[in-house]
Amino acid sequence: MTTVLAAAAAEQAGFLVGRLLTVALAVLLVVWGTRLRRRGRTGAGIAAIVVGALLALGLLASIAGGASTAP
Repeated sequence: MTTVLAAAAAEQAGFLVGRLLTVALAVLLVVWGTRLRRRGRTGAGIAAIVVGALLALGLLASIAGGASTAP
């Protein structure tokens, strides 16, 4: 019984760590993209911002339960 509870707790902790790392990566990409744009590398900056925003949106969708528009 204890092993099952420990496994469940480890799984939850893993999901939490994964989500926190995703948030950190998304923020890092957006900040990095903003700095690149200021330095004149507009294309790379916009790409980094878009990838960071997509990561953040994907994280929000997974938190919301991954609701789908499929019938």
